[in-house]
Amino acid sequence: MNIGGVDFKTQQKARAHCKAMLGRGVDGQTINEQDSEFLRDLLKRHPHAREKTKCGVKRFFKNPGPAPNYGTSCFWIERTDGSVEHFSYICCVTGREK
Repeated sequence: MNIGGVDFKTQQKARAHCKAMLGRGVDGQTINEQDSEFLRDLLKRHPHAREKTKCGVKRFFKNPGPAPNYGTSCFWIERTDGSVEHFSYICCVTGREK
């Protein structure tokens, strides 16, 4: 599987890459451009990608997840209209909901 120009032999390796990327950021911080390009490609694999990106993506950032996952950070999208939406990198890698 190729995501953002990176070849992964297994979904497990892709998930590990995403988890490490998430671990590098600080809550509230905008994801750097290189990682953002990867996330744009990753997000295309999400089963609800169209809904998540409906008016365009302004930036990606890391923040705590919504209830009941408070305390666990996840990736978020800020859309061009200012609205925000979280997404699961696991759903993106597998192409299906948890």
